[in-house]
Amino acid sequence: MKTGWKRLAALPLLALWLAAGAAGLGTVNTSAFAITKTTTHTEAAAAPVGQVADEVLVTFVPGTTRASADALLVEAGCEEAYALGTLDGSLTMCARLPTGQLVEAAILGLEALPAVAEAQPNYLYPLIEAEDVALPEPAPPVESDVEPAVDVESNADAGISMDPDTNTGADEPMVAAEEADTPAATPEAAAPNDPDADTTRQWHLYKTNTLAAWDTVDAAPAADKTRVVVLDTTIELGHEDLAENLLPALAADYSSGVQQLYGTVPPDSHGTHVAGLIAARSNNSIGVAGMATGSANQAVELVPVNVFRRGTTGGLTASTSAMVAGLNYALACGADVINMSLGYPRAGSMNSYDRLLENAVDAAAAAGVPVVCAAGNTITGGVQTLFLPSDFDTALGVISLEENDTRSLTSNYGDKKFIAAPGAALTSTVLANQYGAKSGTSMAAPVVSSVACMMLYVNPALGYDDIVDILATTAFDLYTPNKDAQSGWGRVDAAAAVAAAAVRPASGAAAVQQVAMATPTADLLVGETQALVATALPRNLADRTVAWHSPDPAVATVDANGLVTGIGPGQVTLEATAGGQTATCLVTVTQPVSGVQLEPAALELKLGKGQHLTATVSPANATNQDLKWQSDNPAVATVTAAGYVQALAVGVATITVETVDGGHTASCVVTAVPAETGTIIQSVTAWDGSRGSPLVSWTLDANMASFMRLDVTGPNGATKTLQEPRDYLRSEGSVVLTLTKAYLNSLPNGRYRMDAVFTFGTVTDGFTIAVPQASSSTPPDSSSSEASSVSAPQALAASPQTGDDANMGLWILLAVIAVVVVVIVVLVFRQQGRRK
Repeated sequence: MKTGWKRLAALPLLALWLAAGAAGLGTVNTSAFAITKTTTHTEAAAAPVGQVADEVLVTFVPGTTRASADALLVEAGCEEAYALGTLDGSLTMCARLPTGQLVEAAILGLEALPAVAEAQPNYLYPLIEAEDVALPEPAPPVESDVEPAVDVESNADAGISMDPDTNTGADEPMVAAEEADTPAATPEAAAPNDPDADTTRQWHLYKTNTLAAWDTVDAAPAADKTRVVVLDTTIELGHEDLAENLLPALAADYSSGVQQLYGTVPPDSHGTHVAGLIAARSNNSIGVAGMATGSANQAVELVPVNVFRRGTTGGLTASTSAMVAGLNYALACGADVINMSLGYPRAGSMNSYDRLLENAVDAAAAAGVPVVCAAGNTITGGVQTLFLPSDFDTALGVISLEENDTRSLTSNYGDKKFIAAPGAALTSTVLANQYGAKSGTSMAAPVVSSVACMMLYVNPALGYDDIVDILATTAFDLYTPNKDAQSGWGRVDAAAAVAAAAVRPASGAAAVQQVAMATPTADLLVGETQALVATALPRNLADRTVAWHSPDPAVATVDANGLVTGIGPGQVTLEATAGGQTATCLVTVTQPVSGVQLEPAALELKLGKGQHLTATVSPANATNQDLKWQSDNPAVATVTAAGYVQALAVGVATITVETVDGGHTASCVVTAVPAETGTIIQSVTAWDGSRGSPLVSWTLDANMASFMRLDVTGPNGATKTLQEPRDYLRSEGSVVLTLTKAYLNSLPNGRYRMDAVFTFGTVTDGFTIAVPQASSSTPPDSSSSEASSVSAPQALAASPQTGDDANMGLWILLAVIAVVVVVIVVLVFRQQGRRK
């Protein structure tokens, strides 16, 4: 029995919960379930170390269109998204989350959607660099880019904080084997005449036998320069010792994940230093010598790609989206070698292996393009951690060596590292046409990239496996025979590797495997041009050119070099084809607005009157013809979103229309003047006994505007506005109002004044009714606030018994019955008590 009472008592709570559920309280929004997290406390979103706080990278299942992916992300609550260029053809988008949304909660929700193959954070990779300094004379100071794992101050925006490196115990490098002291082979070529290319400042040229490698390069048949793409910070394109070996027309900035103008992020010495180690002009009697150039600067050309953006605290970081897009661009623009002197140790966080970046590095290797990476400068307490991207299986991670062939104390090492190269106190180009020395794996990586460039110059048909095999088998062993954790396959030997490459049998690919397109989308204005970049893969094809095609030249045309011209507004999917393989780019062409006209330019309106203004956007085929309307004096005249103006008070107002595209404006001066005096010609009030409802009608002259509302003032003096059609019905034409029976029955006894209010709010007419009617011979009072002719109808009889009386009687009867029931129950319980 008690349980039954408890259940009954719980019913109101259940009903309240259900009502709250019906109102959407306490539930997850099903249209945005993927990124909604319900909590019982306030929780601020905070990005784990090394990832963008409000972005996720989403890869969709094959067959998902861009339109459907956009729609899904909008439905999931993402604020904006853009597509990443990927070589594997998958649709991957970077989506921005709403403020406060946790990245990992969003990933779990998105991966539950059938159309989503995988989602991951947009990881951040900090720049590994020390302070830039100019090289003083006579000897270069050693500037180290070795830092505590990450500089806390310069990378605070990435949420990264690590203790300075300590190198004890297992962290100490092994002593190199005795043969490491064997002098390097004496090169046949003369030393370059660049003043800093000596055995002290650029000792790496001599330690790796680069000058002997140049002999092989010089002896090779003339060939196209090897194209190396450096993913790093922005390079100083105009540096005196570097500019002639750069390709500024191909320079790209993907720091935001989408291509933007190169130089958006200012130049930095790190990228400039790395570029100089590879491609600074040799034998030009200034500065330094780039290792990959050959003695006559015939062997290498460099494409700079910036992937670093500066945070609010000044630190530079590269995101996964930036590097994936940058790697795809590198392949599309014809890279032979890619250098990435960057990275970050990853361990223990969700999806910490950065699948998207690994896929991009693997795609480069599959295309025959080696990705050479810094091994990292993050040794702490002898603990080896995963360092990406150098530790991906297909990446070539490079350990830094001192001049005595020992591993640099702070250089990462381990089984996943590929090879070792000089990286201590190497002099190269820095900002402002200066030169400086830096240390670290960031400097060792371009040494290996330079060797790979020379190998491909003497034998462009080499495949990825050829390059890896030659570098490994020709490296100079330092610690143990073959591969070891301290130096990989050993110190890179430029002379031996280039010589082996020159005689390696050609293994050029027989067929096109795919076409790489630099960007999946492009936006142009009519008349604007943009160069698209695409190439056939793998790299060692005899011919990597593509054929361009526009299926709708009325929207955009494209020439044989990929130069697109916007012709007319619309969208077209351009195609780049080679060997039966095709890559596409969705081009959107828009016609910008050049101006807007507004008619009339001046307007006089009587109070209460309105008129539509006509706005004409030019040109007529402008893509975005959306308009914004505004009144500078809405108390005098208002304007709607459709351009309808209405006069409210005497005065002057300027109505302005503005185009959303371009902000072009036009205006109309509106003068509001008094209206002609309006009168109520006739007001008639009648009590229609057959319907039990009073009927009132008004006939208005032509100067009066429309009926606005019906107000009622009750016996207590309070006034309220009645609702149509709940309380009254209204006819068109002459104003005829009929109060509903339901409304009348709801009124307590008393006298009620009802006023019809017309436009301007100053012209009213009303009547008074008594509830209930006293007798059929007593008509309702009728009066008018304006001159009117009132005709009192003869039939004003009403039933003496009103609906309110009937309802009151029913309630009294029910009350009496309830009292009787209560009394009976009490008597029964008392009787039972006496029996006990």
